[in-house]
Amino acid sequence: MKPFFQLPSRQEALWSEAKKWEHTPFFANAASRGHGVGCVELVHELMTAPAVAAAPRLDPLPRYTLDHGHHATETQLLRFLFDHPALRGRLVFVPFESPRMPGDLLGVLSGQLDHHLACVLPWRKVIHAMENHGAVIHDLDEDKLTRRTLYVLRLLEAK
Repeated sequence: MKPFFQLPSRQEALWSEAKKWEHTPFFANAASRGHGVGCVELVHELMTAPAVAAAPRLDPLPRYTLDHGHHATETQLLRFLFDHPALRGRLVFVPFESPRMPGDLLGVLSGQLDHHLACVLPWRKVIHAMENHGAVIHDLDEDKLTRRTLYVLRLLEAK
């Protein structure tokens, strides 16, 4: 199976959709462009946007608190992504030494575990929604993000 975002047209659609969400304020567990969005919801909205169509809408999304995973003992995010029937068999781990490609998902350390999700965009950019910054696009090689990335997942074509 090939990576979903291998085609330039899909990468362009992802970039276009991400730009629409940029500067949306952070609001945990929300997904309202221009009004408020959480990190998981932002990635979900990007992947399910009609122009991108990388994945079907997934309901319900995992709920999370803003304790930054300080009290959790197991990853809720990875379990959700790998166990959801609509995604089963479509996500693979990408080795750290491999180049990132648009559409890759970054599981980011917050507290004790992966309590934050980001999405790689074209031109070595990344988008994610952060508590004090909202939805931001910046360089993929930003030091703090690089140091805190726990894993990289790649979405494959649906069978």
